[in-house]
Amino acid sequence: MRPFLYGKDLLYNLRNGVINKPLSKTLWNSLKDLKIAKKTKRGCRGGRHKQRPINVVTSNRVTTESVTNNRSLLRTVNHHNLHKISCSNRSNKLRTKFASWNSRSIKNKTTHLCDLIISLKLDILSVVESWQTGDNRDNHSIADFKATLPGYDIFSAPRIGRKGGGICVIYRREFDIKANDVPAFKSFECVDLLITSTDHSQFRLISIYRPPPSKENRLTTNQFLDEFSSLLETIAVYPGRLVIAGDFNFHVDDYNDRDASRFLSILTSAGLKQHISGSTHKKGHTLDLIISRDAEALVVNPYVNHGTKSDHSAVRCELDISRPKLSKQSVTYRPLRHINYQDLRTDILSSDLSNMTENDCSDVTSLVENYNKTLRELLDKHAPEVERTISLRPHAPWYTDRVRDKKREKRQAERKWMKSGLQVDKDAFRATCTEYQMSLDKAKTEHYQEQFAAANQKQLFRIVDKLSTIKTSDALPSHDSLESLSHQFHDFFDTKIDKIRQKLDDAEPPPMSIDLQDSCTASFQEFEPISNETVRKIIMDSSKSSCALDPMPTRVLASPELLDVIVPIITKIINACSLICNFAFR
Repeated sequence: MRPFLYGKDLLYNLRNGVINKPLSKTLWNSLKDLKIAKKTKRGCRGGRHKQRPINVVTSNRVTTESVTNNRSLLRTVNHHNLHKISCSNRSNKLRTKFASWNSRSIKNKTTHLCDLIISLKLDILSVVESWQTGDNRDNHSIADFKATLPGYDIFSAPRIGRKGGGICVIYRREFDIKANDVPAFKSFECVDLLITSTDHSQFRLISIYRPPPSKENRLTTNQFLDEFSSLLETIAVYPGRLVIAGDFNFHVDDYNDRDASRFLSILTSAGLKQHISGSTHKKGHTLDLIISRDAEALVVNPYVNHGTKSDHSAVRCELDISRPKLSKQSVTYRPLRHINYQDLRTDILSSDLSNMTENDCSDVTSLVENYNKTLRELLDKHAPEVERTISLRPHAPWYTDRVRDKKREKRQAERKWMKSGLQVDKDAFRATCTEYQMSLDKAKTEHYQEQFAAANQKQLFRIVDKLSTIKTSDALPSHDSLESLSHQFHDFFDTKIDKIRQKLDDAEPPPMSIDLQDSCTASFQEFEPISNETVRKIIMDSSKSSCALDPMPTRVLASPELLDVIVPIITKIINACSLICNFAFR
């Protein structure tokens, strides 16, 4: 009897038919080939491979293959109606950390100013009432600041001709700072800067200090509100992100203060928003503010940082501006510590320098050139130049463990006060702040006292020069190439020397009352050859400093392993010069 063949369509047409008898092996293989059935472990116990009969139930399920050409039977999505949403990694972006502080003079608070920047990891700090004078009296504080924070620069706008006041902005060097022109206001001081980050995102920073009205300065609140309104009118013309920060001397936390209400209404009418809440002065009230446009989400996480060495607290926030990476500096050096002096000694002994004859000493210039060339090649072999990129980080070596412990106690007292809000905890916090500030000043003083005591005259001069002189970068004039710049220098000094000679030729010599002799009777008949012991003593007594013209650093040549090899070579060169009365210029 011919077996009955089940087709795919026939099996689907069985609908809800139920098969209770076991399937034949041929039918089971056909179902597997049609991908309708597959072998499972259901119904089989462990260790038994015998297949049991399974009740098969057919349904009216429709497969995808049968409805590929009939999309109406599928519940799917029309991708033509979807819009692609670009994913943003904005949450992973590091924000710029900004703060504003009324320091009441930075001249005697440089240590605490640097500590504030280091502790809060600030990128930009606006300081009002800097009390800078704009002359050489500011050099000490600026030099001390730059010695501690080498990756920062300062933009100063001192009050000229009067005491107090002044604004300065401290920023990291990666930011591009451009000063905008602002009119001179009588009721407040103002600095307007356009700050651009490394990713070309920028914002406008306006730092303001408003002196409190008094009989001495003859300033009024109405005068300030009028001038501040005119400033906001000019700002409204220019779009872009905006931050206004400083000490406004308004009690904006007091809703019964009419002047503060008028000030806040001006901000609201200009589309601006004030972000600081809480006391910023030791006597209470909110005087220091951070303001931005109400329609922008530029200012994030505003906070009042208590415990500064001033009657004002610092106000800080994060700006939705990409934070640049740390400043990089390329440093070129030679790993002199890794020199194998025995191998270097062997190379010197096997070179031409150790095998010089009397004929070789006849030409002093060639002898010196060979000396410089050989030592320079050996230095490149044993200690080649290495270029390394380093990050400029704050340098505060006086920050000891004792200072760190005092700072930890200050933070604990601050958290306790913020949690309880009691006056007794506030007083305890102020006491710990005073102790921390005193310990920080004492640690820095002791650090430099130890350096002064252990330094020689040359080192002492370097330390004092570092703390009192502002270091400027070696800036060259604008040029297309170094070669053209060198030619410009040459032409400048060549022309200058020609002019001096021309003036000397045209000038008449002054009368002289000294009798001049036509000839000199004294002469050197001979030079006494120098000994190896004398050369050795001169080398050992001389300074171990070197310059770029030295073929090999002095401290390497003066090492015990090389000194007895180098001394005879140098002695031969000196005696050759005195023998033929010719001195090399290299």
